[in-house]
Amino acid sequence: GDIEPDELRKIIIELMLKADYSKPSHDDLRLLFPVMNLHEIIELIREQARGNVVITNGSDPIIHIKDNEVREIAVKKAPVVDGTGAGDAFNAAVLASVLKGRSFSEAIESGKFLASMVVTHYGALASSEDIITLKDRIL
Repeated sequence: GDIEPDELRKIIIELMLKADYSKPSHDDLRLLFPVMNLHEIIELIREQARGNVVITNGSDPIIHIKDNEVREIAVKKAPVVDGTGAGDAFNAAVLASVLKGRSFSEAIESGKFLASMVVTHYGALASSEDIITLKDRIL
């Protein structure tokens, strides 16, 4: 049967808080917590999350929450041509870095790098040079 939206939200929030790694965007959080402001949401995540929660919001600083600590990470400003795929690129680089044994801080830096390259091209692409640079960072 169908799940009510409020019940579905609760399930997604529970999964996010129990996951080793979660990367909601600011927009995702506004949908999950429609009556809370970002500060309240971050505080709730800080108190309850078991793993790394990384909140992205375009060119605004990334928020990394882990072990009851909240850290803001600056994002390199890039000339945005097309934002399509930036979040997916960020996730892919973070995951590849973690799977290769990099620290989570290094993984976030790789994610920032690839996302900032993808937005400078149409259609979720990065240049060959950017891909080689990313490969050297991760491997």
